[in-house]
Amino acid sequence: MIDIPVIRSWIILNMKKIIICFDGTGNEPKDAEQKISSNGKLKDNNISNVLKLHLLSGGNIENTSNHFTDQVSFYYSGVGTRGNFLRRLVKKAIALDAPQKIMKEAQRDIEKKYRKNDSLYIFGFSRGAAIARMFASNLYKYGLQDTDGELDSNPKIEMLGVWDTVASFGKLNIISKNRPISDVIFEDNRISPAIRNAYHLVSIDENRLAFRPTLMNHQDNIQEVWFPGVHSNIGGGYKQSGLSDITLDFMLNAGKNHDLEFLSVKDIPNNNLQGIDQHGDMITIDRDDILYSPNSKGKLHKHKEFWRKGIKKFIMAPRDVVVVKNNIVSNQLPIVHYSAIERMNHKRKYKPYSLLDEDYLILDEHGNIQSK
Repeated sequence: MIDIPVIRSWIILNMKKIIICFDGTGNEPKDAEQKISSNGKLKDNNISNVLKLHLLSGGNIENTSNHFTDQVSFYYSGVGTRGNFLRRLVKKAIALDAPQKIMKEAQRDIEKKYRKNDSLYIFGFSRGAAIARMFASNLYKYGLQDTDGELDSNPKIEMLGVWDTVASFGKLNIISKNRPISDVIFEDNRISPAIRNAYHLVSIDENRLAFRPTLMNHQDNIQEVWFPGVHSNIGGGYKQSGLSDITLDFMLNAGKNHDLEFLSVKDIPNNNLQGIDQHGDMITIDRDDILYSPNSKGKLHKHKEFWRKGIKKFIMAPRDVVVVKNNIVSNQLPIVHYSAIERMNHKRKYKPYSLLDEDYLILDEHGNIQSK
């Protein structure tokens, strides 16, 4: 006679947590190298929150080992980091076929580890966030092969966590004032039905039209929260990372709530911080590059507005801090993270145009949602 509790216990003991991390445009491990600007000063650059999360979850640069026995993490550098210089430059601008290639690579890696009943966790930033959402959608449509070559038509995506989704693939996406619509995401901005929990962390202050966010349609299993800062103040990439550390801390806590394990920075194995990157170069990431200290008063990296007035209106505009439902702006109030309110209280000059005279809800430091 089959002992059901024993079988259930065996399944639980053998379940893995598989993490898939898609980095943003131009983001890669080499960003840890200190660069010198034309005026001889150190550039304010660093690795993104996606790579930090990958390393904190036990992954390494080469995707060859993991710290935890029941948790494995895979990392994929961003659009525009592959090929020769000219190809990388073109891909940064219009992306072309990059998403499909990155997703195929990820699927090949996962199928070497995946077994039915494993839980998937997918993360991404910028175009990597769009790839993460598309990847989740494809898993729902086509399923996933396990290590025995058997198709699991219903893989479980326990969590999707993305920073500031940008969905412009194959076009510059800067003219229309409408929210971006792209056939690389999914219809009606809905997330994949396979996703149990989704988190979308969005920039309040980004004003480049080419970086307009693709929001998620409102539904109960999605938490879409607006944070202070421009695009890379949300997803990371600056050495002065007080603002992006807020969103990293938020995402790590969300992951812990869904059973992910994370190392402290000091406990990351040295071997995980060194490796050969996709260009064949030896990369070493310092622990200082991964340390995070959330600070609502941290540097906000405003973009220089060098455009002529006649051109600027086609290039830059404040974001609409809104909630989308059924692909149209709804009367639902958006959720703003309390760090934005802290920043407004401590920095008089910080008055986001997108929040002026607007009503919104506030997510406080305890995770409760309050009225403005």
